[in-house]
Amino acid sequence: MDMHSEELHGFKQYFEKMRFTDGSRRGAEPDLFFRTGQLLSQSKEPMTMGEIGKSLEVSLSAATRLVDALVENGLAERVDDPTDRRVVRVALTDEGRQMFQVMFGVLHKRIGEFLSHLTMEEIDQLMYLLRKAFTGLREP
Repeated sequence: MDMHSEELHGFKQYFEKMRFTDGSRRGAEPDLFFRTGQLLSQSKEPMTMGEIGKSLEVSLSAATRLVDALVENGLAERVDDPTDRRVVRVALTDEGRQMFQVMFGVLHKRIGEFLSHLTMEEIDQLMYLLRKAFTGLREP
């Protein structure tokens, strides 16, 4: 196992071990945690639960479980909305932002290594096929 694989495996184990303060591991799905971290990392402002759920295409309760795990593990924090005190927003903590940046860097390197074996024509063809496949997944 190379260094990148070890780092990715370590992140996956970290997410699988995430627990809530009650000891449960509800909602500990590495792919959703990664997508949530990516979403929050790219957002210029803290996001509402509704925005997170809609962006991830998950229910509000699923988004809440994801955020609960991130908050309880010190990777995100709930922030009061400055214009509406009924609204709670979510942002990554410094620790969460740093961890997700490292994860993105490792994945970026891995993708670069994977694509380095392909010609530009093959990369274009791969991208075309992936877009087509993902479009098909979204259609009913």
